[in-house]
Amino acid sequence: MLVRKIADIRYIVVDSEQDAFLLENNLIKKYRPHYNVALKDDKTFPWICIKNEPFPRIYSTTNMWMDDGSVYFGPYANVKLMHTLMDLARQLYPLRNATSTLRTKTLRQEIQSLSRISFREL
Repeated sequence: MLVRKIADIRYIVVDSEQDAFLLENNLIKKYRPHYNVALKDDKTFPWICIKNEPFPRIYSTTNMWMDDGSVYFGPYANVKLMHTLMDLARQLYPLRNATSTLRTKTLRQEIQSLSRISFREL
């Protein structure tokens, strides 16, 4: 019965079994196929988001289909690895945390937190 309803078959080659599971999860979330009910829940793997803002911020999210020009990396099945990568990115690049706002700090405090350099060192 289901075979008669097949209109097209496509396949994607991936490097590992884990990549295949992550891809399957994302495609089911995106296209919501009628006959696949196993992965239609709201649970999904987290992504790293770097917002497209004048002072970019980095945070983890499970909603990666926002069309706002942000850059997304993932998905990550290992959340500990994702947090390690986010910490590394914060050390290497001057990115804000998702919770920090520019309004609550003075310009000097914001520049200091972004550059990770003490003004006394300058």
